[in-house]
Amino acid sequence: MEVIHSKLSQIEITYERFKIKKKDDHVLLSFHDADDDDKDGKFGYLRSAVGKTLMPLLAMPLVYLEPIGQASNLKDIIGRANKAADAIAKIDINLYGPRCAAKEVGDTLSHGKLWLQKSNHMKRDVIYDNPHFLRLELSGVSIQPTQPATQSRNEGSAGKQKRQERLQKLVREVYNSIDRSRNLDKVNVGGLVTQELLSHQQEALGFMVERESGDINDRYRLWETKTLDNGTEEYCHRITKQKIKNGIRPDESGGGILADEMGMGKTLSILALIVKTLGVATEWAQKQESSATVEDEIQRSRSTLVIVPSALLVYNWIDEINSYLKKEVKKIKYHGSDRPTELEEILDSDVVVTTYSTLKAEFQNKSKKSLLHRVDWYRIVLDEAHIIRRRATLFYRSCDELHASFRWCLTGTPIQNKLTDIGTLFAFIRAEPFSKAAIFRKWIEVPFEQSTDDSIAATAVKDRLVMLIEALCLRRTKESIDLPNVRTCLRELTFTPEEREQYENTKKILTRMILHRVGEIDKASHFGTFQMNLQMRLLCNHGTYQQPFSWRRRSYQDEREAAAGALGQNHEICCSGCQLPMPILGSSWLRSDYNKRCNHVLCSECIEESGKKAECPVCLSSLGPDMMRNNASTNGEDVPDWPANEAAGNSDDHYFNMVGHSTKMKALIKDVEKDLNETKSIIFSCWTRTLKLLSRYLEEANIQYFCIDGTSSLSQRQKKLKQFAKDDQKRVLIMTTGTGGFGLNLTCANRIFIVELQWNPGVESQAIARAIRLGQKCEVKVTRYLIKGTVEEEMRSQQRYKKQLAALGFDELHESEDHTVPSNHEPNM
Repeated sequence: MEVIHSKLSQIEITYERFKIKKKDDHVLLSFHDADDDDKDGKFGYLRSAVGKTLMPLLAMPLVYLEPIGQASNLKDIIGRANKAADAIAKIDINLYGPRCAAKEVGDTLSHGKLWLQKSNHMKRDVIYDNPHFLRLELSGVSIQPTQPATQSRNEGSAGKQKRQERLQKLVREVYNSIDRSRNLDKVNVGGLVTQELLSHQQEALGFMVERESGDINDRYRLWETKTLDNGTEEYCHRITKQKIKNGIRPDESGGGILADEMGMGKTLSILALIVKTLGVATEWAQKQESSATVEDEIQRSRSTLVIVPSALLVYNWIDEINSYLKKEVKKIKYHGSDRPTELEEILDSDVVVTTYSTLKAEFQNKSKKSLLHRVDWYRIVLDEAHIIRRRATLFYRSCDELHASFRWCLTGTPIQNKLTDIGTLFAFIRAEPFSKAAIFRKWIEVPFEQSTDDSIAATAVKDRLVMLIEALCLRRTKESIDLPNVRTCLRELTFTPEEREQYENTKKILTRMILHRVGEIDKASHFGTFQMNLQMRLLCNHGTYQQPFSWRRRSYQDEREAAAGALGQNHEICCSGCQLPMPILGSSWLRSDYNKRCNHVLCSECIEESGKKAECPVCLSSLGPDMMRNNASTNGEDVPDWPANEAAGNSDDHYFNMVGHSTKMKALIKDVEKDLNETKSIIFSCWTRTLKLLSRYLEEANIQYFCIDGTSSLSQRQKKLKQFAKDDQKRVLIMTTGTGGFGLNLTCANRIFIVELQWNPGVESQAIARAIRLGQKCEVKVTRYLIKGTVEEEMRSQQRYKKQLAALGFDELHESEDHTVPSNHEPNM
């Protein structure tokens, strides 16, 4: 491994492309510049099952396999490994060949349970044609269907579902087994906090003070004390059984994970911790000269560094500091072009708030050492910490290599898809010995993977996870605090005869056209069924205002927004500029001014930076006037909700009729008008187009409103949210579900209207949860709408099924079953 590590250190390019060949019964990878007999040129072997599947392809004429890996990630994995078995690295293999070989290659891989994915670094000027891929072309962005194209892949899908169900079961059992009677001291904060903490927030503060001080109840220590026959004491780790006999108790102080559900006030708990420990932090920072744990150029600070996912959350944290802490607390916004450039300013602060992408950008800059990495922080806090769950990314490394005395993770979803997710968080907070990936894998992941349901091994894994989580994590649900009730109502509506006729005619037109284009309508025709469902759902919203469907008027924006709603808030894409993982909901991918010449997906920060240069930072293509105008609006001046000139394919000129009728819009407006002056309402739709029709109805009813959609810049969004909270004239906010992501707090509203049901019910829950959080004083009333005898009825049954399976994530909103109101009844709202 020393030779391999040395070779990787000498690589000057970002990616290393390896040679691949069959050797005996294995498939061997070697460095690209190595000779066949060069023993030192070998890199490693593929897993036997993968190698066995790929062997026939190596012998196929004109088919070329190109293994490729990020050199820095490989070097990091090799460097951390204690033995060869720990050095398990991920390598992508690009596969090139003639189109005539695609079916044979696809079938070969399918039989071996391998599935081709879209490459992130394929050769230029090569046509991409994946035999496993049924594409929905959304302005050049492809979405992979959840079901495979080949019959044999169904077996792999079933296996994956089985593994996920096992993981769901384990997670449920772990949280049901956690000691919920844990007695935590309710710690008072002191004079710097202007708001009194609620009981559960005082307990959270007590937990964090306990963890940082090391004064932990024996019940929740990972090292237990045993008295030997000779009267001496030894300490034994409750999971690994490692023993220490020197009589010195292992130090278990450190940070941890605050995993309360979204909306329970984790931010205030952290701010209370910061001011509670300011005196201790100041004393610690003054002992700089006695510190032998950091490099000479690293200087201590009493400050807490808070890292958040987006620029919007930076401002939210600053607003919370201004609201809850006295002015004596020194805060710094480390984001944007006006961020501090001198180390002394940061050292003399109490709180510094930055973004993951800012941190990563500075970490990657080889010409200048990152300012944030030159500080030995008293404390680091990761907000939405599940973002760092993949260890191999530069994103994780930029956080991991910060210096700090204490580390905290805030997340409602510490386990999203794999047990590795929480293992990465344990690594970040330095939860020894589980900060080592090999240790976590040995004691948690491997036993779980090799166990069966209800086996002794499965029970052992559950018990170990319970011990770790009880010691390092505090998790409470909204049921433990006194939040207002959520009352839900489903409004079942009936089309007018004219709407029903248009619905059936549109369905016939689509069926004929898709039969002609795809060949047949069945479950395998993803493109056809997706298009049909999309148009039928839009028609349920728009009624006879919507003109008959035409392929020439096909809207990529509608398709992007529908696909994002199906995937949900926990599905991610990476920013093409900074590689920041971000939820699909809320990303630039949904923008109506998405540039047709450039298919790169950019986070809001990269868009803002690009707005100054008028070019995409990835391919240097011009961004186009709409994107420039919307993202250059940072001076606080408001602009019209709807741009005058929209991107091609999204204009309403030939989409809506000048006159028409929408049963759903009419019922919605009637519901909004009730108690309008005593309540505030938020109306969610996944389609920007629907919001435009809704705005017509609101204006005809003389209802003033604010609008936030994917075209709203950060400054516009902040301004409108603040206005909505304070303005008693405009009591309605309409917004796309895609903007209901991180960082929105909408407790000023107590009525939520969901215009259309979503394939993924979690998308609706995410939007609703913005109002159901601390600070909400009134009962929250949620109304959904459904047109009877349409595709929406099928979606309703799908939602019920998916809600039964949605047990993996922590922050799933628990709602009672909808109270159904037929169309001929008035809702009791």
